[in-house]
Formats: sequence, C-alpha cells, structure tokens
Amino acid sequence: MTLVNKQTIDKFVLWRETEGKRIPYDFSIEITERCNNHCRHCYINKDSNDKAALEKEMPLSQIVDIAEEAVSLGTLWCLLTGGEPLLRRDFVDIFIHLKKLGLLVNIFSNAATLTPDHMRLFKSYPPRSIEISVYGVSKATYEHITQTPGSYAKYLKGLQLLEDNKIKYHLKTVIMRSNYHEASAIIKYCRERSKELVRYDPFLCLRYDNDKKNNAIIKRERLSAEEIVALEKRDSGRRAEIKKICEGAKTRSGVGTRVIRCAAGVDSFAISAAGKYQLCQTLKHPATVYNLKKGRLKYAWEVFTPKVRSISSPKGRYLQSCACCLIVNICHCCPAIAYLEEGEMDTAIGYFCDIAHARAMRFGDRKLTQNLIQPKK
Repeated sequence: MTLVNKQTIDKFVLWRETEGKRIPYDFSIEITERCNNHCRHCYINKDSNDKAALEKEMPLSQIVDIAEEAVSLGTLWCLLTGGEPLLRRDFVDIFIHLKKLGLLVNIFSNAATLTPDHMRLFKSYPPRSIEISVYGVSKATYEHITQTPGSYAKYLKGLQLLEDNKIKYHLKTVIMRSNYHEASAIIKYCRERSKELVRYDPFLCLRYDNDKKNNAIIKRERLSAEEIVALEKRDSGRRAEIKKICEGAKTRSGVGTRVIRCAAGVDSFAISAAGKYQLCQTLKHPATVYNLKKGRLKYAWEVFTPKVRSISSPKGRYLQSCACCLIVNICHCCPAIAYLEEGEMDTAIGYFCDIAHARAMRFGDRKLTQNLIQPKK
C-alpha cells in the first residue's frame, strides 16, 4: 500500500480544482443542548431531561435534509456536538444517515454515555474521530467541575470501552480555576493516551442563554492572563505558535472596519440545535443567524454569509482599538465572544485584551510591545 502517489496534500487535484471557490468543506451541528453533566464552565448545557430543550431539537428529517444539501454544496466533514450528542435517542439513525451520505463524521463527547451498542455502531461505521473531554485526573477534581456524582467512573468506563474495541479517539481538556492545580498532569495524561495531538483550551466564553448565575460561575473559573501565559510558557508547541504570530504582527496594518476578521463562513458553517444557521457555533448575534425553517442552506451559504462577513463597524472607539491592534490574532476575543460578553460584536473586552498583551510581552519583543494600544480598564 502506497501513499497517494507520494503527493503532498497541497498538490492534490481537489485543491487545484476548488481554488478560489467558496466551498463549505465542513460544518458542525449541535444536535442537542442537553447534557448528562452540569459542568461549571459550560456555555450551553441544559439538563438531560429538559423538556423545552428537547422540544426545540431538530427532528431527524431536518438534520438529514441539511446534510444532503451541504453535501451538494461540496461538504466533506461534519461534527456532531452538543450538549452531549449521544443523549439523542435517534443518535444512531443520525450518525448512519450522515455516514451513508459519504461524510467524514467527528463526534464531541464526554464518554459517559457510551455503550456496547455504540461500539458495534462505530465498528460498522467508523467515525473520523471521537474527541473526549477530560476535566481532571482525580475523581474530586473531575466531579467538582461536572457537578455530577458518579460522572468520573462513567467517563473512565466509556474510555475503556473505546480502548477495548480499538475505536479511534483523542482527548482534550479545558483548563480553568478548578483544575489549574492539575493542569500539567491532565495534559500529560491526555498526551499519553491520545492518538493525536492533544488540544487544551484555557479560554471560557459565557453562556448562550445569558444565564446570570452560571455566567458568574464561568467568570470565577477563568484564569488570569498571567496564569494562562505561565501555562503556555511550559508548552513548546504553543509557545512557538504564539511567537510566530507576534513576529508577523510587526508588519500588520490592522483589520480595517470589518467586524468579522476570522475564517468563519469562509469554508465552514454551523447549525444550532434548533436549526439556526450560523457562521460559527459561537456567533449568536441576531443579524448573523439565519433560520433554515424559512429558507434553504444554499441561500444561507451563498447570499446570507457574504452579507454577514461584510458587516463593518462605525464605532470610533472600536476603530481606534481592535481594528488597528497589532496583536489581534493572539487575542481570543472575537465578534462572537464580544456579543456574549457585552451584547455587541464590535467592542473590546478587557479580560481578553489583558491576555493578548501578556502573551505579546512574554512571547513577542520589546519593540512590538512598546507600540501596543493598552487595554482600557
């Protein structure tokens, strides 16, 4: 067996034929907002028996319809997420339909609801990958975060099922106040068991439903800028990546008046549990959301998305800060996060500004940091 004529991926015919075209190569879909855990940092989870959340979930027929239209537009990959996607009673049907359409399917899960039936399903229809979230290496830390007694044992049982059945998976983690003391051990644990590079995230966004009580908990779980930089300093890969961005920042001229400056809607899109089309899973501003019950995916992708991506800001304060910031690419804040934080897409968020400046000071150079606009307190 040889490697596709020993060609490198940039030489594949597919890339040449699609160059310059807007094609949605992948999409993510929240098939439920419900979850069996109640994680302290989570931005979406509803109770597993939440009636209102259950009633607004898309039926199988709508999910299949969206997927079929996505494939007709050129989609190759699909991510099933939530909530906990395995809570859907029709998860097996959803998964099989997507696979039979020829899609490469990824799954985000906490592993606690995996069963032998799932193992048989995944052996017959292998997922591209299953990403499992790890919240701690001890029961005390793990269940303090999930706020669900017995969740640690169920998570370990789910992992063992995957191991025993040789199902491909890899681990990821979110580092927060409640597990910061175990951060190094968690990352080590993930890297020893994952078949791919572990992904860890110290950035927590606020809830989609703007629940004030839970948002207060999320804010308390956030690490300081100094703690995040200290964590990244110990990771050679992350350190090199940020340093490279800082080097490129020396010649940046800002992002202009355009509000959406990332790749959202360039070659991917997202679908909410209720069937709302979004440029990315986090972007919830009403002006950026399209109801697929009232129109088709093709229109959302070809007409609606370019209009959203062209949204510009008239705000002088934004244009004099974020729009001309040299280190905007190492600031985790974006229009989606800004909207969840302040109800506006074009505004700076002090917490994320602090992180970007701390990163630039640690991984950039003195000349760069001397010319930065300092975050307003």
